[in-house]
Amino acid sequence: MAKPDVDDGLLAQHKLMVAVNLSEWATRLDTKVATVVIEKYMRVHKNARVSLRYLEQATGATRPNIIASVRHLCAQGALAVLREGRGTRPTEYRLNFDYPIKSASGIVGDTSTSGIVHDTSCGIAGDTSSACSGIVSDTQTYLPSLPTGRRTGSRNPEGEGTHAPASGDGAAVADAPLPAPPPGARDPKKTESGFEQLWAAWGNKRDKHKAKAAYTNLKPAPELHERLVAQATAWTEAYARNGTEKRFQTSLGNWLDRERYDEDLPEAYVDAKDAAVSRSRANGKTKVSNPGARETGDAGHNLPKGTNRFTVSAVEHVGSVFDAWAVKLTLTATTGQEFEHTFWPINNHDAGLMEEGQRINGALCRAVNNNFSTDFKDCIGRSVVATVGKGGRVDYTASGEKFDFPPDGEPAQPAGGHTSRRAEHDLPRGRRKLTIASIDEPDDGMVELDLTDWDGTTYTHEFFVEHSDPAEALHGRDILDRILAATNNGQRPDNLGALIGRTLEVIVADGEARYLAAS
Repeated sequence: MAKPDVDDGLLAQHKLMVAVNLSEWATRLDTKVATVVIEKYMRVHKNARVSLRYLEQATGATRPNIIASVRHLCAQGALAVLREGRGTRPTEYRLNFDYPIKSASGIVGDTSTSGIVHDTSCGIAGDTSSACSGIVSDTQTYLPSLPTGRRTGSRNPEGEGTHAPASGDGAAVADAPLPAPPPGARDPKKTESGFEQLWAAWGNKRDKHKAKAAYTNLKPAPELHERLVAQATAWTEAYARNGTEKRFQTSLGNWLDRERYDEDLPEAYVDAKDAAVSRSRANGKTKVSNPGARETGDAGHNLPKGTNRFTVSAVEHVGSVFDAWAVKLTLTATTGQEFEHTFWPINNHDAGLMEEGQRINGALCRAVNNNFSTDFKDCIGRSVVATVGKGGRVDYTASGEKFDFPPDGEPAQPAGGHTSRRAEHDLPRGRRKLTIASIDEPDDGMVELDLTDWDGTTYTHEFFVEHSDPAEALHGRDILDRILAATNNGQRPDNLGALIGRTLEVIVADGEARYLAAS
């Protein structure tokens, strides 16, 4: 009789998801990635097809972290990559539905290291392998008397309440020192906590209380803890090898909170302008002056001179909006080094600081979300380009293509005068939250989408999912995929009309509309 196929029904998918979520090795990102992949499983194809871009949108994590998480899941046996994605083709994954059965569980009869009945590796009942565990059948650490001569108790009920003899063999036993622990045993008084081990391995001793809170919140399993210590040691050595200054090294708390232990080791920071000047000198060319050179001081930042790309990794508000209110940004370079920038959008004591702060405020908002706002928490995770000029003046622009916004009331046109139908919409520039008022099934390959603003204003967006121009059709399908990801977890319903009433966020820049899940 042929062996039946592995059960891959909804119950089996649920069991696999639970097994990953409850495992000791899985990080928070691992559980998110596994959940998304399992959700995309198709029984008819016996695989799950998920692109890295979709995982980025669904989990909110960066691509390097997602790649590391996928490798971790595959290494643990929960998933396997059948075929890597290329171009518009997503990656195909095989789900190991036998994983919950084959993994070590520590149940009766299990001899791993979990310490359940019949487990003979950690000194439980019937165990005689450890001389310092103090469990039944282990008699080496039982003390009939304290060193002071006072009786501590007896295994014999008849001996209860008796006192230690004043002389003789009993006195010798009473005065005898505690037996020495066997070789390799750890002294409980000298045992370091998991966090202290990690703190000792991390070179930059800063904000210990924040680091301890992050470690406590993470609650790492033993396997993850060992990996954290190893990675912390490797990062410390990399910083030392690269000669990175302490102020540019990330703190342990931020390292844990942002799960940077899954990232590559930091590289040596090389300033683009300094490198160009060095190459020019090596080639014997005229010395180039560097007007961007500056020292950290009144400018309120320690950003490097020149133009560099950064990711906003943390935002802190300082002061009161009724008196003096500052925004403190933590910016992470592509090399992993961290920089800080503090500016004052409101300062009733210094008009110059406030004017400069409001200028930076507007530039930063346009760079990250194209809409003036003071809620900089939305900036976390966004990429920006910072240019430091004379006197430490900072200018922020978008990290990708620099958008040239037309005046209000004029429709934005794609760069180069492109008149493709992909830009046929009347959505205003900027970022706003809209509701789907109507969406039609593709008619002759075109989808017509109506969106309503909070004040009742309706906008229309038309795009093609089928077209004689493959690029046009690919672009339209990408728009539809983003809408589905923002409103229906990436699943296409039987009728697109089911999306009516769903809310999403729209970002319009340079004539293109991008859709995100509503926050």
